[in-house]
Amino acid sequence: MISVINIIQTISSKILYLRTLDHVFVETDTISVGNNAVTARCRIMGREGKWLIKCYYRKKSNLERIYDTYFYPKELSLYSIDGRMESIDVVVMPWIEGKTLDSYIGAADSDYTTLSKSFDRLAYTTLSAEYAHGDIKPDNIIVRENMEMVLIDFDGMWAESYGMDSMEEMGTKSYRHPRRDRNYCSKSIDDYPIALISTALAALSLERKTMEQYINADGTLFDPQQILNDRDRALNTAKEIFMAHGDAAHYRIASALNTPYPSIYNLRNYFLHATHPAPDVVKRGAEAEREGMFWGYKCDGEWVVPPLYESCDNPKHGACRMMLGKRKIYLPIEGESLPDIEKLENNTLNSGKQWTIDDDTRLATHIFDGHRLSTIARHLGRSETAIRARIAKLQLPLTESNHRR
Repeated sequence: MISVINIIQTISSKILYLRTLDHVFVETDTISVGNNAVTARCRIMGREGKWLIKCYYRKKSNLERIYDTYFYPKELSLYSIDGRMESIDVVVMPWIEGKTLDSYIGAADSDYTTLSKSFDRLAYTTLSAEYAHGDIKPDNIIVRENMEMVLIDFDGMWAESYGMDSMEEMGTKSYRHPRRDRNYCSKSIDDYPIALISTALAALSLERKTMEQYINADGTLFDPQQILNDRDRALNTAKEIFMAHGDAAHYRIASALNTPYPSIYNLRNYFLHATHPAPDVVKRGAEAEREGMFWGYKCDGEWVVPPLYESCDNPKHGACRMMLGKRKIYLPIEGESLPDIEKLENNTLNSGKQWTIDDDTRLATHIFDGHRLSTIARHLGRSETAIRARIAKLQLPLTESNHRR
């Protein structure tokens, strides 16, 4: 049986007994211990640059198909605890220079805005891949000098070609969905940790002091089990921050963390929107349209405001009004300045409005979606009495969900 101590002592010596590699020089001050292997930075005779050597003290069956040519079976020979000579598997890969993301969380000089944008780019790329990493967490993410991020440690990687019984890793508890188990084999196993990290960095970038008070000793901000029970104060605070700043993409990502399942519907599209600047005006001629559960604005068949809102009013009086969670968001029409919001609320948009075909369509849609009447009234900018009167006139059927208080 090989122990961690056996490996550390062996790779710390000047002579290593290797099957195919020639003259590996380990930098002993870089040795670290993981869940399955001992890793270190090294130099290899005949190869340029620095390399990562990973020596496994636990047997892993997927290493060859995960690492391909970087995998060296039974490469390193060493003496086991009982004094017998044994050979262990090794992975050798190019060394990635930089610091792990966890070292930035809570650090006084961290640029959370840059970190948030960089992570969202990594998230979109990862969600677009044909495989899942399997154990996404801040200490498995390297931040390069240019602040771009790279995933490391693919021991938990999964692809459809691996089969449904190949899941050897479960991911780190503080970053995985509470209901993820070994029976859940899917490319979507990365959804939850990606959404969790993105929410943390985005909230820290918008209101650093508010969110830093939630950073725990292990660098986490959220508790997945508390999120599942809808009791996580840090997440609720983050969602309030996103609403206040009109950050619709990250509000949708944060809200999706309440999912009862490890996978998150439409997450890749949320990150597509998160990696592009949010619009600050609405193109003239745009109209409110719905896609799936949410609303946005389209012009000439193109989304000019992405469908991330609970509701959107058609442009009136030079402005567009959208509902993001419980908050009203206003954007001016292209070429116009935003009118006085108080006037829009009290005198114009809410007074004596005529019902249009679009209004009736949105009313029917909200009813069939099961929204409460009070919620529908808020989304349409009308009183609940007016909503009830219109429902009666159109003879729209109500469900028990519409009457909930």
